[in-house]
Amino acid sequence: MRKILFTLFTFICSANFYCQIEIGNALYENFEYATAIKYYYKADSLDQDSKINLALSHYRIKDYLNAEELFKEIIRYVEDGRLVLSRSIQHAV
Repeated sequence: MRKILFTLFTFICSANFYCQIEIGNALYENFEYATAIKYYYKADSLDQDSKINLALSHYRIKDYLNAEELFKEIIRYVEDGRLVLSRSIQHAV
């Protein structure tokens, strides 16, 4: 059933670059990290949660160098100097 839904979803969204993110997210949720990475890179830009999923996908396929670079982009400093991670990372790792 999942495969049928995924195929239908892919067909509907294939022409729209924003849908590349949605396909990537669906693949990520289905533990298909290598394929999810391909769809994330096809997107014009990624929102914060999708960028986290991309970094975690690299991490989970043991591509630590790319994962590290993406995590560096995600991590930010707050005004008082504390290191803060996005809420999504805190729950995913």
